[in-house]
Amino acid sequence: MAITMKEVAEEAGVATSTVSRTIQNRSSISNSTKEKVRKAMEKLGYVPNFSAQSLASRQTRTIGVILPPFSQPEKASDPFFLEILRASSKVCSEREYTVAIASGDTTKELLESVRLMYLRKRIDGFLLLYSKLGDPVSRYLHDHNVPYVLIGCPVEFENEVSYVDNDNVLAGKMAAHFLIEKGHRKIGFVGFDQQEKVHQDRYTGYQVAMKQANLPTTSFYILEQANEYLQFQEYLRTEKPSALIAVDDLFALRLMQVVSVSNFKIPEDISLLSFNNSLLATFAHPFLTTIDIHAMELGRQATLQLLTKLSGDQEPIIKRTIPHELIQRETVNEHHQTSTR
Repeated sequence: MAITMKEVAEEAGVATSTVSRTIQNRSSISNSTKEKVRKAMEKLGYVPNFSAQSLASRQTRTIGVILPPFSQPEKASDPFFLEILRASSKVCSEREYTVAIASGDTTKELLESVRLMYLRKRIDGFLLLYSKLGDPVSRYLHDHNVPYVLIGCPVEFENEVSYVDNDNVLAGKMAAHFLIEKGHRKIGFVGFDQQEKVHQDRYTGYQVAMKQANLPTTSFYILEQANEYLQFQEYLRTEKPSALIAVDDLFALRLMQVVSVSNFKIPEDISLLSFNNSLLATFAHPFLTTIDIHAMELGRQATLQLLTKLSGDQEPIIKRTIPHELIQRETVNEHHQTSTR
């Protein structure tokens, strides 16, 4: 005969409602009480019926993770998103939740996926892994009061959205300051998308640091078009920058190829610094000097925030900043102004 929740409550010396809240991992129950209830469950061999609980609470115990539209093929293989998913899955597994992925090749496909997942009651809430100006997905979540937490800084609804992010302006300043301290004066920023909030912030930080040092700023976009490649190669030949900042590790790998094709070497001729400290940072040679944004911690904190929001145990709007740090490897050299290049 199956063990009941009432029997667990009697064994633990608590109310049946306390057992239920422990199973849901409610923060209103102390850790010591949760431990007592869990020991009673283990002793009696009690297995929670999550299907019944979901029906009773109208919850699916599933969260959706919204990846950005994969209109750019390389985004689909960006290890940043894999690290977020790993962290989120671990947190959810520990709390008897599951993770579903919402994706699409276009924004229209992605919006339809998110809309159907929510309307068909397949998920309780979402993690949104990108922040982009004029994004219809975030607009849908906001307008329909769908529970969600953003990883990144919101472009819209900043005082209405819970989010976890780095200080990307400060990270951009750190990148430029580090290169300036190494003696670099001609430093270009390459690869940013004007619609991506994280790119805007990193570029802004770079601009601030360069202006503080009375140095000129130079920027190039994502180098998708042939003419953009040609303009960038002309910049390398004529302006001879001593250092470049790539908007992330994935773009840095592409940039290393362009620099090589242009007959320059990293770091002997041009130093290179990027962001994220993803798995890619040590895949190429030389190893990338990069700013670690602690993607796993971003994913963990955002998931905890969403699960707490779904439990109803906290105020609706939380803003959290995860620290970053610079990881020195092999792509940045000291630059001496008397050197001839």
